[in-house]
Amino acid sequence: MKTSWTDQQLIEDYLSSRLSETEIIGFQYRLKSDETFSEQLKWQQRTMYFVRQYGRQELKKDLDIIHHHLFSDPIHSSFKQKILRFFNS
Repeated sequence: MKTSWTDQQLIEDYLSSRLSETEIIGFQYRLKSDETFSEQLKWQQRTMYFVRQYGRQELKKDLDIIHHHLFSDPIHSSFKQKILRFFNS
């Protein structure tokens, strides 16, 4: 199943809410009448979901590293104390 560049862009615009009302109506009609196009939309949705999940996991890893450095390294002890006082007030 090969997706044309135009279809790919149309699906991406639909998923990103960048279509006009008229374009949405045409898009939805095509989904109902073109099984291949509908399948392409499903695969694009899955791909976008996994990309977002991967990005979240990478962000969490980065934040964990920052947290570890800021709250475990003795050089940042004054910063740690300021943060703890702020949240305990």
